[in-house]
Amino acid sequence: ELLEKYANVQHQRIGFSGIVLVTKNGKELYRVSIGKASNELGVPINDASVFKIASITKQFTAMLVATAIGEGKLHLSDSLADFFPTLKNSEWGKINLHQLLTHTSGIPHNEGIKNYWTLKSLLPTSKEKALEEIFSMNLLFEPGAGFKYSSPGYFILSCIIESVYKQPLELILEEKILNRLELSHTGVFKTGKIVPFMTSGYHLIGDSMIISPFRDFSLMKGGGDMYSTADDLAKWNSSFSTDSTWAKSIQKLLFSKHTIRRPFYGYGWYIRDSKRTAYYHGGGNFGSTALSAWYPEER
Repeated sequence: ELLEKYANVQHQRIGFSGIVLVTKNGKELYRVSIGKASNELGVPINDASVFKIASITKQFTAMLVATAIGEGKLHLSDSLADFFPTLKNSEWGKINLHQLLTHTSGIPHNEGIKNYWTLKSLLPTSKEKALEEIFSMNLLFEPGAGFKYSSPGYFILSCIIESVYKQPLELILEEKILNRLELSHTGVFKTGKIVPFMTSGYHLIGDSMIISPFRDFSLMKGGGDMYSTADDLAKWNSSFSTDSTWAKSIQKLLFSKHTIRRPFYGYGWYIRDSKRTAYYHGGGNFGSTALSAWYPEER
């Protein structure tokens, strides 16, 4: 009742539409669905509603890297120079996989790309052109010397994954994670793709709700381009509550504190160790916001 009351308050206050789902040991405890999946069509949010999960994508990319490490295809010490031998900037060449995974590479976030918000975030871009844009940025600090959240770093990781498996990222994702966990309503979103039950995005400007601005997904590869449902994300989180799904060595890679200052970061997950342990990540895109958290002690 309290959760439902809170969701209703947020619906009235800021126009929140969405699903709040809490599970324990893989079983549903609470679910609140509120608002519209499409204000234009008057379609209500329901259990089948699909959402763009933005940076929660990084959890899946990190898992693919950890899987490749477990298979001996990658090593944390591998540098960008190993995969991109034509890199002209020697500082970029020194960046290794561990630094990309932990946002300690010195690579700026999206705004470091020239004219990103005014132009390049609106245009379709090839992988090669996107990499050219990313590699043209100046590093914010020497690799390993600081922390700066960076989606372009995860774009690079996704390209490295494709190079070692010699397949598109979405096929690798399906084989290694989605099919294994039966996450049948989760995948990679591409601009223009029709996804059944996809919710529409909106912005609240003052007291007025408007359709969210357009953003092309070309430059969000590996770091913010996935979609999912509340139930699929709950199933994903629950997969870590058992030792039979993922190897302990992989879980140790993902959930160890690899940064020395708060907020602590593992590989693709933030880590909170005060009061009760939580592994979590948020995601924000134009018109959609997502948050996924796993509390291991309480499952």
